[in-house]
Amino acid sequence: MSAEQSPPDRWSRWMGAVAADLRTVTAMLVVMLLAKGFTLWWERASFAATTGLGILAEATLSGLRLDMRVCAGLIAASLCLSALRLPDREPAWVMGVRRWLRAGILVALIGLIPLVTAIDLAYLAEYGHRFDASLFAAKADDPLAIAATIWQEWPIVRIMLLTVPLGGVLAWLACLASRPLRERIWWLADLRWPSRVVITLAIALIVIFLARGSLARQDWNMLIAATGRDLAVDRLIPSPWKTFHRAWIDHRRIERQNGVDWFLPGGDVRAAARRAWGAEAADLDAATARTARGGRATPPRHVVLVALESYGAWALEPEWRDLGLADGMARLGTEGQLLTRCISGGDFTMKSFGAIITGLPYAMVELPELATAHTPFPSSLPATFKRLGYRTRLFYAGYASWQRIGEFMHEQGFDEVVCGGALGLDSNQHNAWGLPDAEFLPAVAKRLDDTAPSLTVILTVGNHSPYDADVAAAGWTMTTPPPTVAARCDAAFDAKVFGHFWLMDRTFERFARDTAARLPGLLLAATGDHYGRRFPNARPPLASRTLVPLLLWGSGLDRSFPDGQAGGHIDLAPTLIERCAPEGFAYHAFGRDLLHQPGVGIGLTVAVTADTVAAVNGHGKEVEGPGDAAALRRQAADLTALGWWRAKRGAAWPAR
Repeated sequence: MSAEQSPPDRWSRWMGAVAADLRTVTAMLVVMLLAKGFTLWWERASFAATTGLGILAEATLSGLRLDMRVCAGLIAASLCLSALRLPDREPAWVMGVRRWLRAGILVALIGLIPLVTAIDLAYLAEYGHRFDASLFAAKADDPLAIAATIWQEWPIVRIMLLTVPLGGVLAWLACLASRPLRERIWWLADLRWPSRVVITLAIALIVIFLARGSLARQDWNMLIAATGRDLAVDRLIPSPWKTFHRAWIDHRRIERQNGVDWFLPGGDVRAAARRAWGAEAADLDAATARTARGGRATPPRHVVLVALESYGAWALEPEWRDLGLADGMARLGTEGQLLTRCISGGDFTMKSFGAIITGLPYAMVELPELATAHTPFPSSLPATFKRLGYRTRLFYAGYASWQRIGEFMHEQGFDEVVCGGALGLDSNQHNAWGLPDAEFLPAVAKRLDDTAPSLTVILTVGNHSPYDADVAAAGWTMTTPPPTVAARCDAAFDAKVFGHFWLMDRTFERFARDTAARLPGLLLAATGDHYGRRFPNARPPLASRTLVPLLLWGSGLDRSFPDGQAGGHIDLAPTLIERCAPEGFAYHAFGRDLLHQPGVGIGLTVAVTADTVAAVNGHGKEVEGPGDAAALRRQAADLTALGWWRAKRGAAWPAR
């Protein structure tokens, strides 16, 4: 390739093609940088007070290096086609294909960036985290209910009217600036070979840097991209494209037969069981076998377990008591036993409720979809109570088709499953999720009777988006936070949303007292189906945004929680079974009796002790308290991996 060839020669043709690709990458990175800046600005209220421009700049640069890899992947096909410009006779179709490929990438990616950024921010606002593997569990949920809620909760029309034209304008500007239909650099034909070598090497280094985000031995990835300066900033470093891709990879890893490795590298579940329970066992069912201590003269005749929608323990904290959201739970707690150091099984309803019913730690496996869930698991709460001679019933405020809850609950051992339709649920009157608490719980109370010993499990839906109950008619008058808590509130405070929390708590207390009058020998348990997502301020600490209460109340309660107790949803079944079972009764449990044995509460996202809360199972590195976070994460990984193994593989250990 000599400079004497007629311009444009082969080298200059190739360089013109590469330069066009790099212009396209530059245009994409500029728009992605603008989106990153907007995201950081939008979430600024969640940053620590000490977070300055330097930390934000470092995070922006780190995110840009991740975005480079996205752009390099998108432009890779065009770069490969550019090599076809090197022969003397360039194929006629190459230039046209490359031009329209680059233009299509610019229009598609940049046109979508405003809309995807809006979706990402809305998801973060609703769930408190970016896209993760839970996103792909939505196929098990009710898509129409989700769509109806989004439509009611978010100004969809305004968002679309803003983001779609904005994306079009940005894509048009990017096409103008990057000139995707131009591929010639005529003056390069005059360069001598030393200059050509230098430029080629420089281009090679640029492409390598774009593809890896780094020229060092370690490529730039999500694992090392975090700055470690501010966790709220760090979670915004990856673009929505990266978090979505990571979520899909994690989902596939968990769904595959080696998904246990996601929680427990190496997959040695036998060793995990030894660490969890301290003894070698023939299989996992043998490891979870328990024998009831008994000793009660008269066990509870009726057990009622209520899972309250999004009932977070933060409302019971002293600094928020003046809001009056959890007065009913607090009063019942003084008459019984109330534990606020408790973690739900998962961060969505069926994930945590499934853990309560089956007794299995939630391990990012959707139980209603599994063939293994068509018969009761050995640790199933209703199946165990049926063996004890109790009539088992489930009342759910929503639709029986939601995540096939009607069939799934029957399969796990309930004699009777009563969903909202039988209680007056009318799709023309009520929202897409089901009956409001003020209608649902009184309707359930009327169906309770003393004809036989019973286990009754109740799942509410009232404290849920789109928050459309008439709380003012129920007596809720708050529009602004009380003066005693106003200084701790910010723009996140939504009086209407908290009115639903207040109404849930108030209705639950009435239900509990009515039920105690109807059912002699009652033991009532209550917890949040999962932690809530709405708080009085934008920066609640880890404990406040993840813990749920656990109440035990009624004449069937025989003892107090041990000092320093902490627990989780998988501890509910053994706690209730031990209250009702005779001495020597055999059952299975992954958890423990909370009224007998102090210990650690473990959920999918958090592990909790009396003084420490730690994010676990890849859900961050956040820790509150002086405890050993590494030990908590190991315990959580062991127990969650064992839950995955029992759900996906069964009881038998893997071959050695």
